[in-house]
Amino acid sequence: MALCVDFEDMPTPKDGIAPSATITASNVVPQDRLLEYAAELAPISELKVSDTSKLDITRNLTIEMWTKPTLVPSDSGDKQVGLFDAHLQYQLNFESDRSIECRIFDDEESDNVDSLAQLAIGQWHHVACTYDGATLRVYVDGRLQGCQSTSRTISIDGTFGAAIGANMDVGPTYKNHFVGQLDNVHVYANTLSGGDICKLWGGGNCDDRCPATSSGAPSGGGGWGGWGSWGH
Repeated sequence: MALCVDFEDMPTPKDGIAPSATITASNVVPQDRLLEYAAELAPISELKVSDTSKLDITRNLTIEMWTKPTLVPSDSGDKQVGLFDAHLQYQLNFESDRSIECRIFDDEESDNVDSLAQLAIGQWHHVACTYDGATLRVYVDGRLQGCQSTSRTISIDGTFGAAIGANMDVGPTYKNHFVGQLDNVHVYANTLSGGDICKLWGGGNCDDRCPATSSGAPSGGGGWGGWGSWGH
């Protein structure tokens, strides 16, 4: 694991993986969750991870966390809010159609994949993105919800660190703020398997086959949205 932010040290969250990245928090409120703490974020919240080479992951990437959105992103502008954004490198986003997007960047362009499942507002969901150098995958509640073939080498050009609960722009400045709660934000410099993701969600009958309609184009939050009510 390259980064572990579990919010047990609120109001000043810490990275639990040495060498630890410095994390600064502004307008972030601790909330009880399963005998632990989660972080509640508002439109003015900022959670920044300092620039660190351990997040310069060019392949074999996993981002996973628990999220409980309380506001649907606006259907104008970027039509998304950031869950995790390593500037100019990789992102996990919550979109205006309530799907989850995984995106990776190189020096020129980017590839993305959207989940078929939609998140239910006010419910806890486990979300994850993995990349193995050949396929970009997105998971919701333990189930594989989208695949995109790509061999893109992820850029390491970002110098502003990473944002949790927002997208990061030049400056650095924050935009596309997530509103709701986040917990157990983890980044790995290896590709977790579908079975691994299923266990992190809590087990059960998890399908690790790429959906037939999966692509890098926006899915519109299609026919698997019924899984969105399976929050923890």
